[in-house]
Amino acid sequence: MTPAPSRTCRARSASPNRRARPWAPALWISGKDWNTATADDIRGTADFLKGFAKHVKTFSSFDPAALASGAIVLAQANQAAARGAIQQNPKLKWVVPGPTSEIWVDNYVIAANAQNVDQAYDFLKFFLSPDIQVKETQYLGYPHAIAGLEKKIAANTPNADLILAAPGLISASSRPLS
Repeated sequence: MTPAPSRTCRARSASPNRRARPWAPALWISGKDWNTATADDIRGTADFLKGFAKHVKTFSSFDPAALASGAIVLAQANQAAARGAIQQNPKLKWVVPGPTSEIWVDNYVIAANAQNVDQAYDFLKFFLSPDIQVKETQYLGYPHAIAGLEKKIAANTPNADLILAAPGLISASSRPLS
């Protein structure tokens, strides 16, 4: 792996509190798949990441205003955060880096020892209903896994192109929930 240039920059990486996987891009750069990487593969990214880390201004949850204002000039962000920054500063651009990247998807679990399990299931049944998922998609700015989402988003949704991304971006092997 080629180390990052030696000059500093105003960059932000994902929050370590959000279980960020800073080693994923390092794996991708070396041609490895993070879904099949071994513990040794992940440990092997350490030197690259240590060299790159000195160029990172902050590890924090994403603040769209910092990117919109220019305080941060490069950020790893999900499309919802990028959409928020672009709504504040339309000159910005969001891209999915290639040839490998990821798309954010929310996941929900009920802990094995949870109290009020029936209420948790009731909440999930409500929250994961297609109508609520469409509203969440329009509000948050990243797609939820429901069939036909692109046809359910209101025509006046700001920056809908950032929500749905480019055609063909999501692999044909991905299957939305119906």
